[in-house]
Amino acid sequence: MSIEQLIKILTPPGTPVFVPTEADWLAVEAEVGTALPIDYKHFISTFGPVYIDQFLYIYDPFVKNQYLNFIKASKVQSDVLRELRDDWQEEIPYPIFSESGGLLACGRDDNGNSVFWRTIGTPDQWTIVVNEGRAPEYEEFPIGLTQFLRGILTKEIRCRIYPRGFPSGQPRAYEVREEK
Repeated sequence: MSIEQLIKILTPPGTPVFVPTEADWLAVEAEVGTALPIDYKHFISTFGPVYIDQFLYIYDPFVKNQYLNFIKASKVQSDVLRELRDDWQEEIPYPIFSESGGLLACGRDDNGNSVFWRTIGTPDQWTIVVNEGRAPEYEEFPIGLTQFLRGILTKEIRCRIYPRGFPSGQPRAYEVREEK
């Protein structure tokens, strides 16, 4: 799905302060250790760091905020899942990135739920998995990130982990302002 289809549902909050170049993306991918989906790169380049409908954040590798920075937050999420699996014997029904096909965090919401890519195949084939923050419940969606966002925001897709009030009738994207 193209970013243009998502923009029909969710208007970007303005021109992003920083629009990454191909070199910027290559540096991010080198640090993470994998290429990233094109739709994600288009989302970040179009929206920048945003708070979707006062509930959902998609991690952005170019923000300073450690809780919203893709590189830092995805590493923390992988470490947390490994600790739950290895130290607490919680059943994690998926491998964890950088394991083959592992979950790689790409967002979170205000309830502590995480949005992951399931990294099977090429990055543009990755699907979405949502994990309930306070329970070992996972829900998988066999689509990419922008298609997932569009489906959730139009209510064509229902994620049982998300509260009934999300999304609102008129979803908005709010710019996340960085501390100076």
